[in-house]
Amino acid sequence: MSLPVSVFLLDTVSVIDTLWSMAWTVVYSRKAAKLREKIPERVKAILDALIIDIRATGPVRGDWLNYSKLSGGLHHCHLKKGQPTYVAV
Repeated sequence: MSLPVSVFLLDTVSVIDTLWSMAWTVVYSRKAAKLREKIPERVKAILDALIIDIRATGPVRGDWLNYSKLSGGLHHCHLKKGQPTYVAV
């Protein structure tokens, strides 16, 4: 089951030291939002952790197991291996 997730770049200013920093916004497609509600709580927790990580440091992940780049600038991560398999794109 693949969960399509869109990632957009948003520039923000730090209030404390006024340095420019990059924050990432993750937007679920309508279909992905519906599918998210149907997946098991354990997989949902892994997906939420991935989303938090992407928001903080961007979509290029080298520290997540089973995370890789696809063609066209897309990335995917296997949230759960085995049967059934859950994949976020």
